[in-house]
Amino acid sequence: MENHRESEVGVPNESKYWGTRRKKVRKQRSSSKSLTEVLLKISLISNENKLTIFSSIRKPIEDVIIIPDSDPFFGIIGASIACWYDLDTKTDGLLPLIVQNNGKLSENQDRFLNKYLDFSEKNLLVLGEIIQTDFNKKQILGNPLDVALDVSTHVFAQSSTVLIIPYKSISAYDISLIASPLASYLNIPILIFDENQMEIHKPPVPFAILW
Repeated sequence: MENHRESEVGVPNESKYWGTRRKKVRKQRSSSKSLTEVLLKISLISNENKLTIFSSIRKPIEDVIIIPDSDPFFGIIGASIACWYDLDTKTDGLLPLIVQNNGKLSENQDRFLNKYLDFSEKNLLVLGEIIQTDFNKKQILGNPLDVALDVSTHVFAQSSTVLIIPYKSISAYDISLIASPLASYLNIPILIFDENQMEIHKPPVPFAILW
């Protein structure tokens, strides 16, 4: 344990202690940006002394999201479309998110889906990799970069803002874990940047949050 200098009243000098801790955290996470920094620079503008939030319009989509366990970025994409908040209408949405392994669902996952899904009305949205199942499904297959692009147009009818995260940098996944909740909170698409600049620029939007 660390020895903390005590103040005159006999308690740890909290300001110095936490100042040291903050310096250590900043050093360890120098490649990541704080949530506060991001919130200050994105999707909020001053309009007659009020904050206006850029929002999107979602399409009706499937009822369960299925992602593979082969790449953690599928989880980033899946979570952002399975959970969202619409601040304009004061509504939110939450869909089951299931992780499949090697193209198969487990017995427990099948049991859940049998109870949750009504075949006549509900469907699966399968991302990334094919799965073996008798349930009705829509499949958006490919690598995370391609899937993110296709999902954005499948889920959103329009959007004034997108969140763009890196893919292959050393801290890419750590950054995406900080950034992706904003996509749910602001109800905006996530795009993944690597060597796909032209594809990302196809759906032009007024604002992009670049990480």
